[in-house]
Amino acid sequence: MTNIDFNRRRFLQYAALGTLTTSIPGFASTANRHLNQTPDKVFKPDVEIALTAQTAEIPILPGAATRVLKYTGKLLKGPQAAIKQLPGYLGPILNLEQGQRVRIFFYNQLPEPCVTHWHGMHVPQIMDGHPMYAILQGEQYVYEFEVKNPAGTNWYHSHT
Repeated sequence: MTNIDFNRRRFLQYAALGTLTTSIPGFASTANRHLNQTPDKVFKPDVEIALTAQTAEIPILPGAATRVLKYTGKLLKGPQAAIKQLPGYLGPILNLEQGQRVRIFFYNQLPEPCVTHWHGMHVPQIMDGHPMYAILQGEQYVYEFEVKNPAGTNWYHSHT
């Protein structure tokens, strides 16, 4: 009588099923993904910022300019200290305070999908920049959240 390893058999079955489902065009498509593209009328922000991901040519070292991907930002509403522009290729500093309600209009001007992750921030899952929420070039994503973190240094970055 043959001794069958059911764990190995189950693993192979799941691996085959996973391979099959990912090979079917459109099966794992994000075409039906929920994108937060319009502001919530109920959410009343203290701070509103327009944040854009785009390409740029920046002289990092003396000599030829370097092609970079960068963020630019503009304060739409709130205290002037909420955003600080930096020279060069670094994106703006967002100076947010605990308890502030923040709305960020994120625009993707990159020639590839993009979404922004608020590293270390305690935000709702749909606002956290998961790659499944990546938007295409020319699209907008609206982040709305209350700053729950105490004072600290957090950073944001593309998360695709």
